[in-house]
Amino acid sequence: MNVFSIWPALSLFLKQKVDSHEPFVLLDSWVEDEGSPHTQSILGLHPKKIFCEPPSNAGRGLALLRGSESEWGMGVIGYESHHARFGLDVPKDGDPQLWWMLPATVLKFDLQTQSIEIIQDEQGRAGEVVEYISRQKHQHKEELFKIHSNNWTSIEYEEYLKCIKGIHEAIYEGESYEVNFTYPMKASYHGNPIEWGVSLLEKARVPFSAMIHAVETPGQLSELDRVILSGSPERFLNIQGTTITSEPIKGTIRRDEQMTDQELREALKELDSDKNRAENLMIVDLVRHDFHSICEPGSVVVPELFKKRSFGTVHQLISTIQGTLKEGTNWLNAFEACFPMGSMTGAPKRAAMHLIDQFEVEPRGIYSGAIGYSTPEGNADFNVVIRTAILDLQAQQIRYHVGGAITSDSNAESEWDETKVKAQLVEGL
Repeated sequence: MNVFSIWPALSLFLKQKVDSHEPFVLLDSWVEDEGSPHTQSILGLHPKKIFCEPPSNAGRGLALLRGSESEWGMGVIGYESHHARFGLDVPKDGDPQLWWMLPATVLKFDLQTQSIEIIQDEQGRAGEVVEYISRQKHQHKEELFKIHSNNWTSIEYEEYLKCIKGIHEAIYEGESYEVNFTYPMKASYHGNPIEWGVSLLEKARVPFSAMIHAVETPGQLSELDRVILSGSPERFLNIQGTTITSEPIKGTIRRDEQMTDQELREALKELDSDKNRAENLMIVDLVRHDFHSICEPGSVVVPELFKKRSFGTVHQLISTIQGTLKEGTNWLNAFEACFPMGSMTGAPKRAAMHLIDQFEVEPRGIYSGAIGYSTPEGNADFNVVIRTAILDLQAQQIRYHVGGAITSDSNAESEWDETKVKAQLVEGL
């Protein structure tokens, strides 16, 4: 169960925001503890300022955000936003590479208590939001207009095999030893996207979901405007005080409630295979390397290695890396040192990114980036933008990327099948 099924009025409220072209960021966390779901959501509204960097001006990292570290901030940072640092060209068009909002209003929703807490209300407008949601809380989701998408297109299987062959050749020649190769699925759509997003988040049941209406200019339509619907299970970075944590994922199998106990045991054995462990360990080492540049010597540890976790549609292999930040290191410094995340590049990071640029059919944009927030206290939390539908509001096109890690012993057919497992989140929605 998701927070949206408890407060359908919240969905109606967000639909109004899309219709009036007003920005918002909703970050939703669904965690199952011993069979009992616990859901909390944070909603940011009424921007005091929006930072929106088009792809042609990107590549310089988070330079635009300097000076705003001590404020509430929420938004998305694109995969190519740091390309200049790695000697890569930035895309000429596509998604904004940085969309970041400083919200005047921040609300927190709790499923267990069915409560709404006002975290920040700089313009005195939080009350009207709470009043609207409270007044409409008995409305039904069926009152929304459901989004319709069809005719998904993607890379052809033969082209996929050709790319994997090229990556294998690069690995054999010593250019890299793991490359995360991805491709986009696309479809046209019509209708308001909020109900489709609600269905996606309810189906995903993951701790790092997000729903964002990224608007360049409130009240107007721009070619940079996007609705982002993320059902991500992966945490990129969490910063609480001086403690920094990353939880990279490598290893995915389908979750099927119809499996027998024996079939489930066999599936989980496959998840814990030598291949998946090797891929996971490569990224753990990469994250540890990134952390060493910003953490106190001797503080970087791996409290969990190869932990199996289950979500709405998949089982995944996840490890946890933690460290203590050096004095004077804020969340912007930490983000810059670790981005893009190794689970979405491969290793070594720079070499893998150059191979991605060579073999992938188009820029990733928002996909493989990070969605999250920062607080006035300097805390921050970001996901990895995977299992995410990206809607171009002007072109009326929906995009959903899938992919996986390619190593020397990767089987192209198996890797192709894994991308289809990841695509099932949007099947039937």
